[in-house]
Amino acid sequence: PGGSALPGTACNDNNPNTINDTWNSNCQCAGTAVVVDCLGVPGGSALPGTACNDNNPNTGNDTWNNNCQCVGQVIDCLGVPGGSALPGTACNDNNPNTGNDTWNNNCQCVGQVIDCLGVPGGSALPGTACNDNNPNTINDVWSSNCQCAGTPVVVDCQGVPGGSALPGTPCNDNNANTGNDTWNNNCQCVGQVIDCLGVPGGSALPGTPCSDGNTATINDTWSDQCECVGMLVIMDCAGVANGGAFIDECGNCVGGFTGLIPDPDQDEDGYLDCEDNCLNAFNPNQSDYDADGIGDACDNCPWVYNPDQLDSSGNGVGNACSGHVGLDEFGNPMTFAFHPNPSHGAVQLSCTIPGVRTIRFHDAAGKLVMDLPVQVSVDLSGLSMGVYTAIALDASGGVLARTRVVRQ
Repeated sequence: PGGSALPGTACNDNNPNTINDTWNSNCQCAGTAVVVDCLGVPGGSALPGTACNDNNPNTGNDTWNNNCQCVGQVIDCLGVPGGSALPGTACNDNNPNTGNDTWNNNCQCVGQVIDCLGVPGGSALPGTACNDNNPNTINDVWSSNCQCAGTPVVVDCQGVPGGSALPGTPCNDNNANTGNDTWNNNCQCVGQVIDCLGVPGGSALPGTPCSDGNTATINDTWSDQCECVGMLVIMDCAGVANGGAFIDECGNCVGGFTGLIPDPDQDEDGYLDCEDNCLNAFNPNQSDYDADGIGDACDNCPWVYNPDQLDSSGNGVGNACSGHVGLDEFGNPMTFAFHPNPSHGAVQLSCTIPGVRTIRFHDAAGKLVMDLPVQVSVDLSGLSMGVYTAIALDASGGVLARTRVVRQ
């Protein structure tokens, strides 16, 4: 009685597998059974639900489970152990052009491109086929702006929408004389003319040069019948092949490439130069008093035979006349005289010789100084003082008489 072994006080049940032995209400000494923890330590702290380390860097909040396995929670794509941001779950990549965003295996938030119909991951992407519901277009595709547009249907040169008969493409103009027929920009089927060598668009056309292989011809050209024909070579009088030079009435080779004028008449007196006895002086009567072949109109000594026309002094009077003071009187029973003689000016002509038409006055050197038709009164006031020879000529220029007149 009065002992200390009361219910609830310590005792020893002499059982090594129990601890905290106490007297219970039935005065039985009983202890709490000893628990071996998850690490095999009796009474250890590594009990289910307590923290542990599973040595996996991809997990967190590791604890002992009821099977004494140290298990952690998977760290999600946001770094939260046991979080919901796991690969395959929804996320937001903040890109307005994508949808159905999810975390991939690399913890990247990736969405599907929203197509031109607004469907994430849809096939209606720029460059893919679509239908713009316009019957006048073909090859409709989505543009980069997600507009469905087609190529307008081209009506070809034969009126076929989308046909192949377009400008620049082959056609047939049904002309046997052309080749390489194509549609032009005006939708006309036009071919190239086939030349004389059978080449469409070739240069061997009628009128163009060719070679007939004949050395006896020149200027070979294609004819309208596509025959290569040349001109026979004929040498003119100047030795020019097919030249235009010819022999004129004077027997000269003129015209063509000679540069010579045929049948010239320089003084236009009606006599060709080859017949004219005075080329540069108009003398249709061809008078040649001294019969030296030089007409009186250009003879430097008209009354003395001097075909050489020598004029050593260069004064216009031939040597044959230099120093001669006139002509000897013709013996003629008819009258051919001037009164008064000598005279200061006007004189009267006395002439009974038939056929006289003109009178010529020559100075002492033989130079012709006056030529006038026959008349009764003759004015000599225009002549210088001196002795002059007057010659009476008929209508053809023949000399009928001569005399001297002195002008004082």
